[in-house]
Amino acid sequence: MLISLFFSILVALGGSVSALADDSTVSAAQNWYVVPEPDQSDWSKKRRSGYAKVAANTLGVPEAVLNVPELGLSVAVYDNARRPALEVGAGWVEGTAKPGKSGNVAIAGHRDGFFRPLEQIRTGQEIVLVTEEQTLRYLVDDVSIVDPLDVSVLEPSSQSILTLITCYPFRYVGFAPDRYIVRARLLNE
Repeated sequence: MLISLFFSILVALGGSVSALADDSTVSAAQNWYVVPEPDQSDWSKKRRSGYAKVAANTLGVPEAVLNVPELGLSVAVYDNARRPALEVGAGWVEGTAKPGKSGNVAIAGHRDGFFRPLEQIRTGQEIVLVTEEQTLRYLVDDVSIVDPLDVSVLEPSSQSILTLITCYPFRYVGFAPDRYIVRARLLNE
């Protein structure tokens, strides 16, 4: 099961990322998930085009909002890691713990879109995951590069961890040969 999920991510990551619903279409009760318009100055032309084509409000309410304050990264996390979700944000990897739940929460995003700032992430930095019910703070423990077929990063965990997945190298043109993995542990667990 994990292998088929991972292959779905590989296909989706080979493909993009965007902003959220217009404030006028979001009720006050749902404002928890509104993120700022992303800085697209470092995005690839393909990502900017994909972002412009997909209306985020067609995907519904995201599962969470992922923030890395030190990097200026703020992105909606949708309930799957398929192409439409990755065009307008990041995607929760099916088969892993849901955002806000204990276990290994895996989130995928494109290296040449919203996840571009992860190129600068370092151990010890904070990642904040906001769901409708709670705000969770994680501390980056490890940054690694793995083979695209290494599904061990998706394995369940008895600890509450966050796994961010994107393609690597960041500035590679075409289908990137590796995956960049950021692992973080929940603070105050």
